Amino acid sequence: MFSLGYVWIFLITWLPSYLVDERGYSLKQMAVFGSLPYWGMAATSLAGGWASDYWIASGRSATFVRKTFAVAGLFLCAALILPAAMVANKSLAMGLLVGSCVSLGLFTSNVWAITQTLAGAAAAGKWTGFQNFIGNLGGVTFPNRSRADRAKNRVIPFRFRGRLRSSRVGSGGVFCCWC
Repeated sequence: MFSLGYVWIFLITWLPSYLVDERGYSLKQMAVFGSLPYWGMAATSLAGGWASDYWIASGRSATFVRKTFAVAGLFLCAALILPAAMVANKSLAMGLLVGSCVSLGLFTSNVWAITQTLAGAAAAGKWTGFQNFIGNLGGVTFPNRSRADRAKNRVIPFRFRGRLRSSRVGSGGVFCCWC
C-alpha cells in the first residue's frame, strides 16, 4: 500500500503540471489527456476485479489469483512509467503513462481482497485500517521527496525513478508474501 499511496499522490499532485510544463499541453488538452490515466485505471480496476473473480470461480486459489494480479500490476506500472519520462514523443509518453496506470488498476482491483483473505472476517477491519495507514505514509513521503529533488535541481525523470523504485519495492513485497 505504501507504493500505491506514493504513486497516487504523484499522479494527483504532479501530473497536471508535468503535462503542461514539460510536455507542452494546453490547459484544455491537459484536462482531457490528463484524465486518460485515471479512466484507464478505473476501467482496469473493474475488469481486473471481474477477471480475478472469474479465475477464482474456475478453480484457482484466491490467494494465488489476487497476488498474481497485484504483482503483475505493480511490476507493469514500474516497467512503463520510466520510459514515459524518457521518450521525446508526447503521444508515446502519454500512451506509456496511461499503460502504467492501467497496470496499476490490476493491483488496485485486488489489494483489499488480499487483506480480507489473509485477515479473515474477525480481523479484516483492523488489517484494512493498518494497511490504509501504511498507504497514507506513501502519500506523505512523496511531497518531501519531490521537494528534495527540486532542491537538488534534479530533472523530471528522477521523479519517475522514485515512482519506479516504489512500485518495484511494492511488487517485490507482494511477491515475497506470495511464496
